[in-house]
Amino acid sequence: IINMTSTFAFTGAAPVLAYTAAKAGIIAITHALAREFGKHGISVNALAPGNIDTDMTNSAGEAVIEWAIGTTPFARLGKPTEVAQAAIFLAESTFVNGHILVVDGGQLLNM
Repeated sequence: IINMTSTFAFTGAAPVLAYTAAKAGIIAITHALAREFGKHGISVNALAPGNIDTDMTNSAGEAVIEWAIGTTPFARLGKPTEVAQAAIFLAESTFVNGHILVVDGGQLLNM
């Protein structure tokens, strides 16, 4: 099982408080289910994308995009294919369980 959360679950974001709270809850659910389902050989992990070049990110406006690029060591938005590659990694892994894989180009390093 691969859940989708967000780096906002770690940093918080007041303008999208409900979104942030929901994404933090997904981390707790991921950990609880990983414990419960692991004994049955089922892994439960989550992806936590940062700022990815999607309609959602682009709708936030140019100032937010510039901030995201400026706080990310790779100095760019992520690509949807990069999140997909991380999902494939988790899907193919046989001994990764209860992990939150951050896909943010290192942005959390600056938070």
